[in-house]
Amino acid sequence: MPPAEPSAAFDLLYFAAVDWGHTWQRPQQLASRLARRGRLVYVEPPGLRSARPADVPRLLRRLRPAASTPATEGVSLCRSLVVPFRGSALVTRLNGRLLRRAAEQALERAGLREPGVWVGVPSPEVVEAVRGLRGRPLVYDCLDRFALFHPDGRAIDQAETEIAARADLVLATSHVLFERMCALNPRTLLVPNGVDVGHFATAQGAAPAPADLAGVAHPILGYVGEIADWFDVELAEALARNPRWSLVLIGPLRSKRARRLLARPNVRLLGPRPYADLPRYLSRFDVCLLPFTLSALTAAVSPVKLYEYLASGRPVVSTPLPEVQPFRHVVTVATAADFPAAVEAALEAADDADARERRLCVARENTWDQRVETIVRALA
Repeated sequence: MPPAEPSAAFDLLYFAAVDWGHTWQRPQQLASRLARRGRLVYVEPPGLRSARPADVPRLLRRLRPAASTPATEGVSLCRSLVVPFRGSALVTRLNGRLLRRAAEQALERAGLREPGVWVGVPSPEVVEAVRGLRGRPLVYDCLDRFALFHPDGRAIDQAETEIAARADLVLATSHVLFERMCALNPRTLLVPNGVDVGHFATAQGAAPAPADLAGVAHPILGYVGEIADWFDVELAEALARNPRWSLVLIGPLRSKRARRLLARPNVRLLGPRPYADLPRYLSRFDVCLLPFTLSALTAAVSPVKLYEYLASGRPVVSTPLPEVQPFRHVVTVATAADFPAAVEAALEAADDADARERRLCVARENTWDQRVETIVRALA
């Protein structure tokens, strides 16, 4: 379906959950498509915690003019300088006002007068900023159980409750979040994550292997995503004990324990790779993995990687996450104890052309373009 003509009805002030230059995911995917229907100011987030030494490079990037960072057509970037310390009500109010002022200046530069307001992160600073933007349609996009990621979860929950209750429309990425948001606002819509099928379908081609996979023996078990608390390190280690398998993990390594337990010759910890290059890596995977632990946090997750894996056509083996269960006809779901055997079975069936087509069919039914059509109809 061709993009609709730009309309002021879809101009948006978009308070995003991640920086524009961060790993390409739901916020950028939705924003870039919504911008085809109007104009959009993308406000990079102030963060949900106090700054740490590792955050210095990101804070320094904030000093660069947003106009110097390339963005998709129709998207203007807004960077705000806020006090990088959290916890004080006074600092929250100050940061909220600084954020609102930066957003208003960005709107003025972009020529947007009365845009809708999109909130993708329930930080107390963002909620403070939005309080001063009355009289505009408000959308809250509930991506995760944000409070479970941070020590100050109570303040984040309070901010989320306020913004969800005020919203004209609430979006939820998973059934768990949908039920939670419905209790706060009946105008809640289930909109899971999706995939750019055209981008990941190139994994089926004959592109040259990435240089950092040179010499990695097949079969390759691959994972793309953060290696953090929700990543089952023990399960990954159990897979790595099989010397016939190579384990390739792509994404930020947030776990020292993972680095220690996965220090094996048949494991490659590659770190983050550009979104543009991910299909080339997936083209070398024999099986794609979703080895998440089962917790309140992962119960609420709609795994972006599930859809991207399916769009690559590769077999997928996952732990029994709630949002994966509806895809059991195209995904092998196994407990940690049964996971190695499930991987073995997936490898044996890796050349099944009919199974590959079923995976691709499911991916085509869950595109980002379809998600945006759903949202636009609800906004209308």
